[in-house]
Amino acid sequence: MKRKVFEMNKKISFSTRARIATALFLPSVALLFAACTRAPGPTFKIGAVFPLSGDAAQYGEWGRKGAELAKEEINRAGGINGKPIELVYEDSQAEPQQAIAAATKLTDVDHVSAMLSIDTASTLAIIPLIDRAHTVLVTAALQPDITSGSSYAFRNNSNFTDEVST
Repeated sequence: MKRKVFEMNKKISFSTRARIATALFLPSVALLFAACTRAPGPTFKIGAVFPLSGDAAQYGEWGRKGAELAKEEINRAGGINGKPIELVYEDSQAEPQQAIAAATKLTDVDHVSAMLSIDTASTLAIIPLIDRAHTVLVTAALQPDITSGSSYAFRNNSNFTDEVST
């Protein structure tokens, strides 16, 4: 089976796999948050700490497009517990200090119920903040153990070692 997956992965470009993974990313987040009750407003706010500028901007743009597609699908189906999803984006530039500033704004100003991230550097930087704020974070970062020290961070991606070996 692993051989067949490897052969299939060789036929699909990395950018296409990244887009597919991102498009699948937010629906899994919606399922995770369906039981959450921490959404006091008329919408369910999810913050996205994505690299929207800088060297990693293409990944942030893929993440944004995938998140928007999933948001539209979830909202058409009635939202989460009857509340539509509202996405709030902040640019991390894939830089730890910028990611901390972005996540701080999302928790303190925008009062998001949950957060998304894509890159390892940003995710590592914001995990202490989301733990203190008791805000759930779902990341697509490749590092397998990136969320191991957190009760609020969850990873939804293949293992980096699997990607390297293929």
